[in-house]
Amino acid sequence: MQAVLLGAVQGVAEFLPVSSSGHLALLENFWGIKPAGLGFEVTLHLGSLIAVLIFFRHDIVRLLAALFNSRQARLHELREEKQLALGIAIACIPTSIGGLVLQSSVEKAFASIRWVGVGFLVGGMIMLAASLFSESFALCHRQKAVPSSCEALWVGLCQCIALFPGVSRSGSTISACLFEGLAPEAAARFSFLLSIPVVAGAGALNVLQLMKGRGGEMVPLSLLVLGFMASMVTSYLSVAALLAWLKKRRLVPFAAYCFAIGLIALCFGR
Repeated sequence: MQAVLLGAVQGVAEFLPVSSSGHLALLENFWGIKPAGLGFEVTLHLGSLIAVLIFFRHDIVRLLAALFNSRQARLHELREEKQLALGIAIACIPTSIGGLVLQSSVEKAFASIRWVGVGFLVGGMIMLAASLFSESFALCHRQKAVPSSCEALWVGLCQCIALFPGVSRSGSTISACLFEGLAPEAAARFSFLLSIPVVAGAGALNVLQLMKGRGGEMVPLSLLVLGFMASMVTSYLSVAALLAWLKKRRLVPFAAYCFAIGLIALCFGR
């Protein structure tokens, strides 16, 4: 049951804007539930990665075609897909640097559940402000489908905030896109496609740690399978649900949820 629960939390909170790292910290603090070593964590992240690859398989094919096939019929579509692929690559740069520079600070934040609560509150405020801005922006301007290179760099910088527990990666990147005038559904699409290299990179680092013998305790194969399946299924459903939600609704309910969880962590955490 713990393997399934951890897999479900990873899948839901990785893509819904509510912070998977923050929820895992809460599970460990309040109920003593935590992933059993790096091997299990890698398995959960692999489930999320496979889910998003399956969901966006057609988008990925179009991005690759735009990069390597100059004979695409519609020039405008070619430019848009190339810009999207370039934006994803640019947004990964500050995140990679931030992960190295902020590593010690992030580890300290994980040690205190109250700092996790602060992260939830910060994430909630960012999403609330972005949602209100996007609504007012849409009344006066036409919303975009793809960020420019400079805007993608800004998204990558905002993604660095999500290194801290409690601040959602998807919430921070979607909010950054909303501030730049992207339509909510387009912002979510960019965020989810950006998650592919980010999750893959995090998994690769964990694999390197495993190869160095720092993986912690061994986990039975049956539990790895359960965690993987729970993570993959819930990740796929979460991506589909958020994209459908943002077609007609805002991030405000997720911001309210983060405020509530953040206050609970501040009041009862250590």
